[in-house]
Amino acid sequence: MKISIGTNIFGEDLKQSLGLQTQAKLKILFPDNVNLFAFQRSNEEKIPDTHKRILLNRDSRDFVENGKKSTPCVKDILDGLAETDCDYMVYTNSDVLFSDKFIKYILNGDYTGYACSRMDILPIQSIDEKMTPYRYEIAGQDTFVMKKEWYIKNRNLIKEYLIGSILYDTALTCILKQYGNNDPIINDYPIQIAHIHHGWGSGHPSPENTYNKNLYDSEIKNITEPWGWFYHNVLTKRPSGFNMFELYPNEKEIEKKHFGKYMMS
Repeated sequence: MKISIGTNIFGEDLKQSLGLQTQAKLKILFPDNVNLFAFQRSNEEKIPDTHKRILLNRDSRDFVENGKKSTPCVKDILDGLAETDCDYMVYTNSDVLFSDKFIKYILNGDYTGYACSRMDILPIQSIDEKMTPYRYEIAGQDTFVMKKEWYIKNRNLIKEYLIGSILYDTALTCILKQYGNNDPIINDYPIQIAHIHHGWGSGHPSPENTYNKNLYDSEIKNITEPWGWFYHNVLTKRPSGFNMFELYPNEKEIEKKHFGKYMMS
């Protein structure tokens, strides 16, 4: 089985550097399964040797009025991944820290597609350091897995959302649930992905967030409706309080039944 992992690399932030190192480690651990791709706007942007560069033809500056960022569309990255030699496609934020359990989970199952929430951890300086859990981030997803075959058949369902801005992850999570096989959202143990905790940077007012919000508001109710109920009535009610480590009673059964009511396939 071949797995193509794609991301967009920007700047030289430590969190991103550590995330890219864990991607490279996956390639070492699973050399016959994993290939790494960096989706960039130019050849001048610095990327590690572990990743193959794929050039994008546009970013948010080309179509967001008064935009201030150079942010790719997640659909452009997914389209690029669909042209690679793979069975499964993965889009991930560049600062996600991967465990080998992430690849083992894909290899040991038969999934249509699912979203992964991250475990926020306290700051580290090296991927060799012990990671101390801080909280499970239930409000957003950072990594998405899908069969290439499914994506090619269903790509028109995904609007031209910008990564790094609000609601693109919610929309993609629900599209994978409603039009896929209702595979479980990964938001519990064993931890598959982690992330150094920081403030909520993507939610501040911006032209890019307004653009994504307008796209989200144009979605049908089967995409926008199920997440709100599940988030407010299940995820935020986890008994472990702020850190949200423990699942809500029968959470996975409730998740499957609730999202199953909205399935479109």
